[in-house]
Amino acid sequence: MDRTIRVCDIRQNVRNKAAVTINKAHDSDVNVIHWNSYSSNLLSSGGDDGAFKVWDLRYVSKNTPLTDIMWHTKAITSIQM
Repeated sequence: MDRTIRVCDIRQNVRNKAAVTINKAHDSDVNVIHWNSYSSNLLSSGGDDGAFKVWDLRYVSKNTPLTDIMWHTKAITSIQM
């Protein structure tokens, strides 16, 4: 149970390290992430905990999502923004 989101930038020469890491993004496994179609700095995630979160990659050092919605009682396996 890693609970971490890691974003790699393949444009970088150093590819053995994530460009962005969000530790403890969810209370359990992260199942899915999706980029926002209109804003390249927004990323959404869904996990086994039933939470849907929206992250602003400009502020991930705070490790706080813009939105944290606990609506589902089961795991989220698909999302679209």
